[in-house]
Amino acid sequence: MTTVVIVAFDGLQMWQVTPEEMPALFAFADDGVRFERHHPVFPAVTRLNAASLATGCYPATHGIAGNRMVFRDYRPASITNVLEPELRQVDAATGGRVLLVPTLAERLARHDMDYAAVVSGTSGNAYCHAPNAARSGGATIHPDFCLPDELYPMLEMRCGEWPAESVPNTARLTHATDIFLEYVIGERKSDVGLIWYSEPDKSQHAHGVASSVANGALRAADAEFERLLGGLLDDTNVLVISDHGYSTVSANISIDSELRAAGFPPLGEQGGVAGAPNGGTALFYVTDSDAATADALAGWLMDQSWCGAVLASERVGAIEGALPASLAGIDGERGPDLAASTRWSPPAEDAGSVLTPSFGDMLPPQGDHGCMSRTEMRNTLIARGPAFQRGARSDVPSGNIDVAPTVLRLLGIDDAGGMDGRVLLEGFVDGGEAPKVDTITLHASRGAYRQYLTVSTVEGVRYVDEGNREG
Repeated sequence: MTTVVIVAFDGLQMWQVTPEEMPALFAFADDGVRFERHHPVFPAVTRLNAASLATGCYPATHGIAGNRMVFRDYRPASITNVLEPELRQVDAATGGRVLLVPTLAERLARHDMDYAAVVSGTSGNAYCHAPNAARSGGATIHPDFCLPDELYPMLEMRCGEWPAESVPNTARLTHATDIFLEYVIGERKSDVGLIWYSEPDKSQHAHGVASSVANGALRAADAEFERLLGGLLDDTNVLVISDHGYSTVSANISIDSELRAAGFPPLGEQGGVAGAPNGGTALFYVTDSDAATADALAGWLMDQSWCGAVLASERVGAIEGALPASLAGIDGERGPDLAASTRWSPPAEDAGSVLTPSFGDMLPPQGDHGCMSRTEMRNTLIARGPAFQRGARSDVPSGNIDVAPTVLRLLGIDDAGGMDGRVLLEGFVDGGEAPKVDTITLHASRGAYRQYLTVSTVEGVRYVDEGNREG
């Protein structure tokens, strides 16, 4: 019997959960717990947040640094797009180390429990939920593939082919719900089931936040959510999440062209640099993590008007004007040498998302994410079920890294060792007093450049609230 269901709406922000656009989810939230200060991990993009949801860990720990990144243990001089075909190659080259720590699927398998994910979003997102399914248990189901592989033709025969993508992606949302109810809940009876809806992200990228198309996508996703709830037992604990918040694009930056124009050679050459675009953040890698090159790169970044917060890894040493990457949980073996978020500003009108340049493919006035802004570093978590309080709101900071340890607690499993997140007891019926919150703002400067980073800590777990250039 499925005990826990996780429902992900890609790119959903809490302010979008209204009775007009999402009546089913709004009613669900009113009867459960709203975690009002929920956070993605940084950068606020999908694939590393999917990995954090699946592992309960920061990117530094699980090893997925972004949607695009350099795998030093796979192709150390090239940027890899974190998608399914490439991740299979990473798996083969590293001996199964796509993720550097166990997933929720693997931890459940140790206790003879099952995890299955149906993901209508990107293939990299889906792959991160159960990369070792064939070896260690669990399953992930995507329009292009399944893990284990033999699951794909079976589901295609039983449930039919996946519909083509569209904007809004309504047909695929419906097909995902069909598979989840018929197979994950009905036949497989997974102890934990996750369904990932690709909206409103797909429509917000294409048409912008709060556009008529994006609002239509919210309504379509909400209709599927209502249908999903109708297929669940009343004693199911349901967690509704999103992977990140959103911004509105004000300009586009071709970071590779900018780096070459500034005189930095390609990665692999002496003094070389690669910039991996991740929406409103770029991850930078320098040849041999050379400290002098990293310092020159940081100085150049801080001179650019579009540059916001800049973080530096310990491997390149202390860099004037930069803050430690460890504060954001990205300073690991696959972490970048430097990370730079774009400079963001409040919207001209109260539209629920800030304005920021993008390193990705989006152009004004499309929507994007990845930056360290206050709207992108806030996302959605709502919980309802027998374990949770009813009609409650929590203002204690929480994050995507807390979902996996919380799920284990819901199942009565004591197997969260090595996770960076915490159990969100403040939302439980018997959770006791809310934990203490410590919030600090750090500053760094170099010449005319000044930046800040605000971080909240609860029970030793850090959450990035926001960061930007000052002035």
